Amino acid sequence: MKTNVLTVISICSCIIIYSNVKAQWVQQNSNSFDVLFGNYFTSANTGFLVGENGVIRKTTNGGTNWSGVASGTTSALIGIHFFNSNVGCIVGNVGTVLTTTNGGTNWTSQVSGTVNSLESVYFTSIDTGFAVGALGTLLRTVNGGVTWTSTAIVPEGLKCINFPSSSVGYVVSEAGSILKTIDGGNSWVVSTVPYALSGVSFATVDTGYICGAPGIVAKTTDGGLTWNAQSTGTLEYLRTVDFIYSSYGFAAGENGTIINTTDGGNTWTSQVTGTAFGLWCINFPTATTGYASGGIGYVCKYSGVAGVIETDLTNSIDIYPNPGTGIISLKFNTKNNIQSEIYNVMGEKLLSINRVIPEEAIILDLSTFSKGTYFVKFSDGVSSGTKKLVLQ
Repeated sequence: MKTNVLTVISICSCIIIYSNVKAQWVQQNSNSFDVLFGNYFTSANTGFLVGENGVIRKTTNGGTNWSGVASGTTSALIGIHFFNSNVGCIVGNVGTVLTTTNGGTNWTSQVSGTVNSLESVYFTSIDTGFAVGALGTLLRTVNGGVTWTSTAIVPEGLKCINFPSSSVGYVVSEAGSILKTIDGGNSWVVSTVPYALSGVSFATVDTGYICGAPGIVAKTTDGGLTWNAQSTGTLEYLRTVDFIYSSYGFAAGENGTIINTTDGGNTWTSQVTGTAFGLWCINFPTATTGYASGGIGYVCKYSGVAGVIETDLTNSIDIYPNPGTGIISLKFNTKNNIQSEIYNVMGEKLLSINRVIPEEAIILDLSTFSKGTYFVKFSDGVSSGTKKLVLQ
């Protein structure tokens, strides 16, 4: 039986390598001729495009077909985010805010309290969300988008907002300001970099990436205290960035540019998109499926994993208290769905737990477990990891 334990641990802790030379971007027919500024997918197959003239397009079959959804506005729609498969928000020009609670079937116009353009939105819970935009506009809602309050931090346009957890969030500006909160948006601190920024994506609370012009991608591993510019191989304006893991992500921008890294940004590889349209948004609901959208109704889909990615999830999961006495929390520092399993020292599986985004933590009552050492295995279907748990 002891051999079984060693087998389990070695399988969970290894670095698995995936390679698929057929991975590619394929254009889809959005049935729109409007610039598509934003896209968001709640699963590999269900997602939305938003753009000029109030356009909203929805797919439920991975982009094979796109259908129109009534927005009730002709204002340009720019940013979109879903907290879960049902609750979502869209923002756009002249302070436009739309919300849905039924998976995007219907959208309700809300009063934002501003006429400034809103470019990015992010919800950290069903009720709490943030929107950013022109002239330093930073809005917050605590009632699902029905009402919003404004906070003035910097005067320049804010381009993108991202929360790797409900308490830790980042905003980037067109003038190179980076705003950070560690208390769920109650307060913000500002740092600067010498770049015009447009996108931000954090794979964990400490490891994240920013992008902008010209061809800029910079990385932090200390929660934004320091940023290191990377060699991207392009001078094109990179408008959008999305990291699925700390080491694996994509950036996109002008002239159909998409670049990819599988080693945390040490090297970047240009992707073939077959278009010269500017790309405004890139979104990966899974490691193997992604979508990019932009000019004149353009949308393309990525299938497969190109290259090599590290798949150790260990640093993306926290167990506390550890050692513990019975009540244990699993805290997730990754945006992916996680399947967790607890094994005893004999290699026997005792419990399975499925974390569904956007849950940040799961509280477990292990008071019926005997005192001793256990192993918690994590997997998101592509990457995996194992941590030791001690019950006293």
